[in-house]
Amino acid sequence: MIIEVNAEKFEVSQHPVFSFYATSKDGKVFSLPAIKNRVGIKRAGYYQRESYWVEISQFIVQPKHTPPYRKCRVTQEGMTKLVYVHRFMLQCWRGIEPRSIVVRHLDGDSLNNTLGNLKYGTVKENVEDAFRHTGNYAEGAKNGRAKLTESDVIAIRKRYESGERVQQIWQEYTHVSNVSVANAAKRKTWPHIK
Repeated sequence: MIIEVNAEKFEVSQHPVFSFYATSKDGKVFSLPAIKNRVGIKRAGYYQRESYWVEISQFIVQPKHTPPYRKCRVTQEGMTKLVYVHRFMLQCWRGIEPRSIVVRHLDGDSLNNTLGNLKYGTVKENVEDAFRHTGNYAEGAKNGRAKLTESDVIAIRKRYESGERVQQIWQEYTHVSNVSVANAAKRKTWPHIK
């Protein structure tokens, strides 16, 4: 369907559940705004909607140790929800998939929500995309469970290679197990550090 917003025309597809919302192929989200009643007049039921479309704002969120994503707020029949724009886009254009199916950014740019850059896929395919485009963004100190830093690992390896025993080295890193120190020293973990 074609809509006009601020004298500009957009080809859009409406969301199958949030039918007062639609997205364009270039990643914009539009809404039929709610008609607000005048002050002091009680409304009956849910807000009715205007007959014109407006673009709704998006904001960027960045959970710890993951790429940034765009989100927006959608409201319909008393239900308000914060949605990821990339998933909302594909739901509009390709239909709703179960939560076990993820949305892939084919060029590796998590903020590029153009329709041609998005595709449904498996978690495995999404992880393979991340490795192909950016390497492992959760490796080393970027991993939320890491207790050592890259400088710790470099120091541990230097000491181990100079002949110091793992047990002696571990005395300075008691916040991790001696097995973690041994694995770092013997290059079984932290392989990205040369």
